[in-house]
Amino acid sequence: MDYRKINFDAALNMGPEAYNRSVGRWWLKQSSNAVHAYAYRKIAQHINGFISLNPKRIVDYACGAGHMLWRLYWLYPESRLLGIDGSALLLKRARQRLQILGKDWKMRTDLVETYLPNFSLPTGLADLCLFVFLPLQQ
Repeated sequence: MDYRKINFDAALNMGPEAYNRSVGRWWLKQSSNAVHAYAYRKIAQHINGFISLNPKRIVDYACGAGHMLWRLYWLYPESRLLGIDGSALLLKRARQRLQILGKDWKMRTDLVETYLPNFSLPTGLADLCLFVFLPLQQ
């Protein structure tokens, strides 16, 4: 499969499981390139510049492979993080990325697999909510 090109209509017509197959693999490849790494770093820097206090709760909606969660974990060491995504494949990669942080990552970070949007998720307050979608290509 050519990961640079994907027919999203055809892939998504196969149902939500596409996020664990063709769409998930495509997004994993895309989000791991140097352009995305730079964009994630810049977004985290801007967030840090706008927020003067440590947020108690951060929600990363459609967190994918956890790139932003990893950066926010370091920027806000007292924050609880929640990553939500519809792809078990991408959440598995997020867990692998966050494990590098050591054993404490599990005490501060929750990852939830659910189809998006899901309006039946538990409600509550968050000090910072993110929805970062960067369909950039190299």
